[in-house]
Amino acid sequence: RYPQPKCHPETRTEMLKNFYDWSVTDSGCSILWLHGPAGAGKSAIAQSLCQRLQQDGGLGGSFFFKRGHPSRGNGNKLFPTIAYQLALCLPELKEAISRVVEDDSLVASRSLLIQLQRLILEPCRQNFHGRTLTVIIDGLDECEGYEIQQEILCSIGRSAEKQQLPVQFLIASRPEPHIRE
Repeated sequence: RYPQPKCHPETRTEMLKNFYDWSVTDSGCSILWLHGPAGAGKSAIAQSLCQRLQQDGGLGGSFFFKRGHPSRGNGNKLFPTIAYQLALCLPELKEAISRVVEDDSLVASRSLLIQLQRLILEPCRQNFHGRTLTVIIDGLDECEGYEIQQEILCSIGRSAEKQQLPVQFLIASRPEPHIRE
């Protein structure tokens, strides 16, 4: 994200510690929602957590939505981008994710649930049995359209209901009514 907002040193330390501790432990809770009004510092917290997790090898990927941006405002780019990031940073997942794309070259145009399952969850379940990975999604409320915002949440939520997710999701947004549902 450019420019990258960050927490000022020695600020929000307790909150960042709590989020970090959640991200590196198997608490049984694989989805966490960070919400607050505009300007509350959600993006700064998300960026600071991304940096810490990346240093420690626990960042699976991140996506910072931006309203009106051609790619960062597009919810259909979310899961392919996260899959690409996973493939770049984890050699054990690169081959599995590449195989999914080779077998179904249109996977990135499928429903968000199918994208999530085929590009991220299945490769992680089958090929990665290491540390806990966290995916950070910031600014969900800035994604184009209420319907796609809800579809993203439903895809992650449905997957978590079926079985334990192989990755954890931290989702930051404003507390919009359609997201709260």
